[in-house]
Amino acid sequence: MSKRIFLIALLGGLLSAAAAYYPLYRWLPGHFVADWPAADERLALTGLTLTLVFWLLTGAFAARQSGTRNRLAAGGAGALAGLIAAWIVEIALGGAAAGVLGAHRMLMYGIHATQDDAEFISLLTHSVLSIVWSIHLSIWAASGLGALLGALGGWAAGSGGKPAENENAFWLMLSALLMPFLAFALIVAILVFALLGPTLQNAANSVGTALPYPAASIFTWPVATYLAWLLLWQVFAWRLTRKAAPLPTLRLPYLLGLALLLSILIALMVPLFSVAAPLVLLAVAALFNWLMPRVRFPSLDFPPQLGCLKAWPERRGDFLRRLGEARLAAWYFFLLSLLTFALALLVTGKTLTHHLWLPLGLGLGVLLGGLGVWETRAKTPSEAGDGEALSGQEDFFALGGLSGLFGALFTGLGIQAPLSLVLIPIVMIAPLRYHEESAALAAATSTLPEIVQQNYCVTGLLLLALLFFAPIYALLFDAVTRLVKNWRNREHLPGTEPQE
Repeated sequence: MSKRIFLIALLGGLLSAAAAYYPLYRWLPGHFVADWPAADERLALTGLTLTLVFWLLTGAFAARQSGTRNRLAAGGAGALAGLIAAWIVEIALGGAAAGVLGAHRMLMYGIHATQDDAEFISLLTHSVLSIVWSIHLSIWAASGLGALLGALGGWAAGSGGKPAENENAFWLMLSALLMPFLAFALIVAILVFALLGPTLQNAANSVGTALPYPAASIFTWPVATYLAWLLLWQVFAWRLTRKAAPLPTLRLPYLLGLALLLSILIALMVPLFSVAAPLVLLAVAALFNWLMPRVRFPSLDFPPQLGCLKAWPERRGDFLRRLGEARLAAWYFFLLSLLTFALALLVTGKTLTHHLWLPLGLGLGVLLGGLGVWETRAKTPSEAGDGEALSGQEDFFALGGLSGLFGALFTGLGIQAPLSLVLIPIVMIAPLRYHEESAALAAATSTLPEIVQQNYCVTGLLLLALLFFAPIYALLFDAVTRLVKNWRNREHLPGTEPQE
């Protein structure tokens, strides 16, 4: 499958977001927010229709450029493109709109003091639970609809483009880069939402009010969403591992180490540049990418006393090469799933008894990892790669770009609910709760339209910031790979041969 489909999906997602702007931002909040500007319902319906049409066309154009060989594979390429386009709309507008829908009871109540604690807690708990439900229902509805329309468009358009070569190694490396991120996000979601459900239930019980949904669902929705994404990638990785050639290469540890290093550096740099961080990082990445091919290293001769500095990594590398890429990938996925399972059980603690689906899902991931180890046990390393050499600088550039893109999408979807919880209910707590000071607090608090606008603006800016990380990672992956190649070829540079 050609990597051009991701550019088509990105463009289709941005066009879809532009079409969804009027119905999700101009029209929807007017039903719940006083003083919201009036909007034409017919224009809103037209915008929603255009959004769906763009998802369909995204799948069709992606299929025509996918390089697939049959109509069924073209439908799969269209489904993937439609899914990404739908995710972009969800991050840009859909999550904020779902947050407004979930907080409709609080928004319709307005910014003024509640009569007593019972009314305040009822408004707060209802809004918090409804926001989590509406946002995750929105995520899954957009995902399903985008994938379905993209698949229909791809199937109708049929396959096309230059036939894609065997790229099993590329997708295997991409899976290896993304699965640690998803596992980490799952553990963070467990930590964040584990105590929120019991807290809401205790607050509701204290004033005798009923919750609109089970309190445990505030944990179930986000954690189950990340678990589903992780399991899908584990199934994908298991299928790729079965097809992987037993090459004696070190691509997997190299890419994992590179991704970890770049992620740490970017995480450390982001707070230094505040809002301008994505632009600054992109400029730094572009400069780094321009400089690295021009760096030259002299050859180095290790003295006998320091020979161990060269021998130790060589021995470790020889061991990994003898293991082979197929078996190394299988063991990596198995150990990662096992570690995720153990950490999830550790941080869940006593609440695990209320969420038995979690260890079952994680156990399925461990089972898939173990099955991959068993099926690759006989794959001894050979030099025959069967077209899986992953050679060419464009492969590393694409690996960085796609890992950054998927990481940005997963991050944007995962923080939709926490963002809306912070930007709507928490902002409104003070004027609703403190009766004696309600007049002064109401005067100091933003108006309802301003609160809702801030919710939309923050999520929109978040999408723009996250999308910068795809070219940032692509440029950095490409630059570091060029630097490593220069280092490995240092003995062949003119004038650097050791003197007799």
